[in-house]
Amino acid sequence: MKKISVIIPMYNSESFIQQCLQSVMRQTWEDLEIIVVNDGSTDRGPEICEKLRAEDSRIQLFHQKKSGVSSARNYALDTAAGDYIFFLDSDDIIHPLLLEEMLHQMEEQQAGLAFCAYARGNSGQLEKVFMEMPPADERPRWQVAEGADTEKKFHKDDRITMSGIGGKMIRSSLLRGLRFDTELIPGEDTWFLYLLVSQQIRSVFSLQKWYYYRVHPKSVTQFSAAVQEAKYYECARRIRDCEYQKGRFDFAMEWELFIIDKLEKNYAAMRRLQGSQVRDGRIQASKACQKIKKQAVAERGNPFYSRVPLRERLLFFSCFHCYLLFRIQGRCMAIAAKYKKRMNFRRRSI
Repeated sequence: MKKISVIIPMYNSESFIQQCLQSVMRQTWEDLEIIVVNDGSTDRGPEICEKLRAEDSRIQLFHQKKSGVSSARNYALDTAAGDYIFFLDSDDIIHPLLLEEMLHQMEEQQAGLAFCAYARGNSGQLEKVFMEMPPADERPRWQVAEGADTEKKFHKDDRITMSGIGGKMIRSSLLRGLRFDTELIPGEDTWFLYLLVSQQIRSVFSLQKWYYYRVHPKSVTQFSAAVQEAKYYECARRIRDCEYQKGRFDFAMEWELFIIDKLEKNYAAMRRLQGSQVRDGRIQASKACQKIKKQAVAERGNPFYSRVPLRERLLFFSCFHCYLLFRIQGRCMAIAAKYKKRMNFRRRSI
């Protein structure tokens, strides 16, 4: 029987870790090792894990000084003995049939990667799902993607789903020497998956939403959110540059447009905060605007930028040099898109 190693990094997750672990403990596939790496938690999370470990010997609890989620996942990868690795975040839950279904499909199709769609919900919604989610007999439909199609899904078709490591099952033999970059936060899991799919692996995927992603109330300011997103540019730039060097300009363009879009949105968010009545907020926003402007200048200096469609370059330029024009252009484009969507709907209705 094939063994699955379930990797769960944990940091101050006392409110969620029990539900997370119980969703794994009740999986219909029983040959599991459940590896929890406590990344320096200061709450009752480790105590809850110890209690559950007394009930289920498949749970293994390891401790390390706070070093970040990438370090915790790498620690678990060095420990894992399973034929397959499944990544789960400590605040999420999974359907009882998910691991069995993924393993069965990967064995049947000789795939290197399996994933499914996400269902997103707050804590109340996930609590209801957890209580009302018995093992079902109905099996989801799975699709197969060959190596080139797997890459296309990563870069274009399913970029949001494939940018996070949560809910991914990977054949262990593909992970020899592959680890998370502890210097790249956030974006470390996207880079990890990029290196994986670059191996031209076959994948299986389902639109069935059997991975339940917990959405937390927004506890960060727009300013701090923009700072975090700015750090993610490093990952996007790495991928863009790699694809550009490979001569795969269509994929490189996807990431270039992603970077440009994020810079525009972050700059617009900071401009709105400059109107804040709180003096510190205005100062922070003003500094952030200057920083984003410098990032925009650097982006325009990239050799690949000249390949960006002219309309997008004009919009990008106006964002940082004539903001009023940028807002007018944005509204016009939104109206045009809405009109196009309405006309398409009418044509389908005829």
